[in-house]
Amino acid sequence: MGIGLQALQLTLSLWQDGQLEKCKSVMEIGSQDIHAHQDHVAAALKRVNNFSRKDDSTITPSIFYSQLGIDRYQCIDADGRHGALVFDLNKDIGKEYNYNEKFDLVTNHGTTEHCFDQYQAFRNIHNLCVAGGLMIHALPFQGYLNHGFYNYQPSFYYDLAAANGYAFSAVGARRIQW
Repeated sequence: MGIGLQALQLTLSLWQDGQLEKCKSVMEIGSQDIHAHQDHVAAALKRVNNFSRKDDSTITPSIFYSQLGIDRYQCIDADGRHGALVFDLNKDIGKEYNYNEKFDLVTNHGTTEHCFDQYQAFRNIHNLCVAGGLMIHALPFQGYLNHGFYNYQPSFYYDLAAANGYAFSAVGARRIQW
């Protein structure tokens, strides 16, 4: 799984617009890798936060978020990579694993389409996010034949927001020069 170029651009755009200013913690649904050229990511972080990359070290999601002032990083994935909490998102993680921590930002960069129990997966995301927090879902809409179990329609996000009283924004991210 990975955080692609568009998701990185969106996150940097949100940060530049001040929408991540209060975010000090992030929970990623899925143990993510960054799927963009590392030199480009380093250059973008240098422009927004004077980031200095040491040698050719890999910029991980944890490092990326810390450059945006989000110092508490955690992820959940059945594979356990990147220090992930090994939880089954098809189960209520509060009841099954006694995990009830909350995060300012919860990201879903291509994980829930692999979960059978969509209700429970999104309920877990809801429960992981603090009231007033931010959720980012970057999920397949079309294509990706045989990739996961589901593709999502735009109406899914509108209805999810309405059903839960979320403030919804289909953010059109400003393109950030890489």
